Amino acid sequence: MRLDSTDPRNTRARLLAGATALVFTALALPAFAEEDGAIATALPVMAAAPQAATPPADDGLGDQGYYLEADTLIQDDKAGTITAEGQVQVRNQGRTLRAERVVYNRTTGIVVATGQVVIVERDGTTAFADQVILDDQLRAGVAKGFSARLQDNIKIAGDTLVRRDDNTAELNKGIYTPCEICEEDKTKPPTWSIRADKVVQDGENHLITYQNAVIEMFGIPVFYAPVFWHADPSADRMSGLLPPTIVASERRGLSYEQPYLWVINPYSDLTISPQINTKVNPFLNLEYRQRFYSGQINARFGYTYEKDLDSNGSRIGDNTNRSYILADGLFDIDKAWKWGFAAERASDDLIFDKYDISDVSRQRGLAASDNRRLTSQLFATRQDNLSWFSINAISVQGLRPTDNDRTFPTIAPLIEGRFELPVPVLGGRFRMQGSGVVLTREQSQFVASEPGADSRRATFQADWRTNFTFSSGLRASPFIEARADYYSIADYPAAGSDDSFGRALGVVGVDLTYPLFRRDGDRTIVLEP
Repeated sequence: MRLDSTDPRNTRARLLAGATALVFTALALPAFAEEDGAIATALPVMAAAPQAATPPADDGLGDQGYYLEADTLIQDDKAGTITAEGQVQVRNQGRTLRAERVVYNRTTGIVVATGQVVIVERDGTTAFADQVILDDQLRAGVAKGFSARLQDNIKIAGDTLVRRDDNTAELNKGIYTPCEICEEDKTKPPTWSIRADKVVQDGENHLITYQNAVIEMFGIPVFYAPVFWHADPSADRMSGLLPPTIVASERRGLSYEQPYLWVINPYSDLTISPQINTKVNPFLNLEYRQRFYSGQINARFGYTYEKDLDSNGSRIGDNTNRSYILADGLFDIDKAWKWGFAAERASDDLIFDKYDISDVSRQRGLAASDNRRLTSQLFATRQDNLSWFSINAISVQGLRPTDNDRTFPTIAPLIEGRFELPVPVLGGRFRMQGSGVVLTREQSQFVASEPGADSRRATFQADWRTNFTFSSGLRASPFIEARADYYSIADYPAAGSDDSFGRALGVVGVDLTYPLFRRDGDRTIVLEP
């Protein structure tokens, strides 16, 4: 039997579908972070679910319409109930509910959905339960045998999910894990997970609190906390614990990193992330962010006191200070001018690899770095509709074992500029561009005892171009280009000592084209000899 909101034949269907919509509201809860019997049943269900839930397609029902499908629809006037049985499916407000049986008690207003209950939210989040019960006030509800697969492949499960009122919900005997469930043995514990006797969501204060929380690796407890809490997903910004990172490696052994976000004020915060390792000393990561009226600063620091690690993960040498910094800032001077900086330095070539430091090679200034080169720089830029100017000073640190930083050039300054006249010149576009750079090396790249070669370069280029189209369709684009380069080099043995030279180039020409085009339905074919 299939009925929708436009079908006037059955008021029972309207009552039942409207009541079933209460179930949607009951489980529209934020992501909580199972125990014993619960995990044995919930994890296989989550493993069978799609790896990435797909949001339901638009069913055209709008916010007020509903769709109800079931094998049987029964009204019991004596008991005051309406029952849908057999492959029940209800769609309302973009959500879909599937169950074997749904019962609505018109006297008490209670709705009970049983038998492999599945609810798919608008965003694709999928929840599973053995049974869902909800009262008539939409304030209290219970889901038994609850589990869910959320965005980013996060999975949660518990014996019961209880909604106390509009702002409070509890997950009893809960488990949280972002790991994949083993396909061969779906009852096998995930790589890592967080279990808790009770997880409470305080919607009013935007907090999630865990009671008797245990962090497990492959089902083995490695950390216990009687109570801890963090902000729930609905909080815009709040101090608290963030999701941990747990990995196992040959070098560090079992590694647990627990970030804590400290919101200092509305404009700045600090993330403190101690990393505890079983084979090496702890490592501390810090990330500071602050916004100003004219710009912002992002800075990451890391520190440990440890021996060096060889390729096999064995500790060698003496304990010493080891650290890194990755920082950048960008500020407005006025509408056209900006200035900024980037600071990237590490005490060890392999510190980022040894301690799994991520997002190292993100571009923090005008010049990009990579996984094996760190770039520190100080720069200023000016940009408007017709021009661009930049000046930059750059210092590079190499992270390859064979790198010698003394042979790397200090680039100061590096200047680039482009300018286009706002009015036509002889009916055409006229623009100029130029660049200049000074490179200074402390040591020769080829002979360690020799000083490094210093070099300077300046380039200027101008070009003019216009277009004419004749009645025959022939198109002519005359152009004039001129370029001049100057080079100077010092302390270069191959050139004696110092040397300088220049070159100039001028080009005059015209581009002749005969564009042919043809329309073919929604497509346009262009041939331009």
